[in-house]
Amino acid sequence: MDFSCYHHLDVHSSRVSERGREGKNESRGFPAVRSRGWKWDEKEMEYDSRTLFKYIDGAAELYLAYGFQNVTVRRFEKSSQPPLIVELYEMASSEDAYGVFSFEHQDEAVGIGQGSEFGGGLLRFWKGRYFVSIYAEGEGAEVEPGILTMEGVWPIQSPVRVRSLN
Repeated sequence: MDFSCYHHLDVHSSRVSERGREGKNESRGFPAVRSRGWKWDEKEMEYDSRTLFKYIDGAAELYLAYGFQNVTVRRFEKSSQPPLIVELYEMASSEDAYGVFSFEHQDEAVGIGQGSEFGGGLLRFWKGRYFVSIYAEGEGAEVEPGILTMEGVWPIQSPVRVRSLN
């Protein structure tokens, strides 16, 4: 379980960039991500410690207190469903990633990374110095299966099936 693919993220601005060619959803180390028909909109938002407040005003202090380095955000869309948002936070250390994760730990563990939880349409987990959050911008019949079968966000198994969807 190697997160070295994330070490190439170069997140130093709050620009939205057009990356990805011909359906590929890889850019500067962010892994290719797929989930049951959800498509990346091929835009990527990147924030560093100077621009984090533009993205999460009101909660940025927590991340900054735990050694925040940068966050890369991607949006995935599927017809008639609310978008899924994937946030990949790089922290200064594994202790910092755990600190962010444990600050509001309250839902059912789902066995991803070194600690994880899923509840209310939000999947949160940490591994090494990375904290990941995946959530939907609304409710829909395919939201939970979409989140829980997301492939490529974390390099542990492919495809990752967090829980049985039967």
